[in-house]
Amino acid sequence: MNQAVDAVISGQMGYMMASNRFNVPSSTLERYVQKRRKNPGADKTSGKYHTVFTAEQELELVAYLKDMQKQLFGMTMKEFRRLAYQLAEKNNCSHKFSKTLEMAEEDWVRGFLTRHRDLSLRKPEATSGARAMGFNRVAVLP
Repeated sequence: MNQAVDAVISGQMGYMMASNRFNVPSSTLERYVQKRRKNPGADKTSGKYHTVFTAEQELELVAYLKDMQKQLFGMTMKEFRRLAYQLAEKNNCSHKFSKTLEMAEEDWVRGFLTRHRDLSLRKPEATSGARAMGFNRVAVLP
């Protein structure tokens, strides 16, 4: 689609020729060309929603969640939402989280979990202290 839009805007070909060559509907192509001509400086990935954290910060958050799980400290959804709010505040990230509840919104969490499918936040099960203490390298590997 982007190649077809670029071809029409640069004047290399018209709507019908670009539509046929790049195999895209002509009405859709016209709409995209109009959008690009209205706002030529906008990047092609701009949209309604913007992420709060950078990709690096999100990967650090994922690593933290996985590390806590390995140490048998599961996190509830509310705790994760509070953690996300605190991280956004500490890093001065622009966000629309609830300042009164000091928590990230549920839709942000859904988006985060969609971007990181290897995570699943559920209510953690209680682990007794004796079981946690018995689960170490010496006890597991004789």
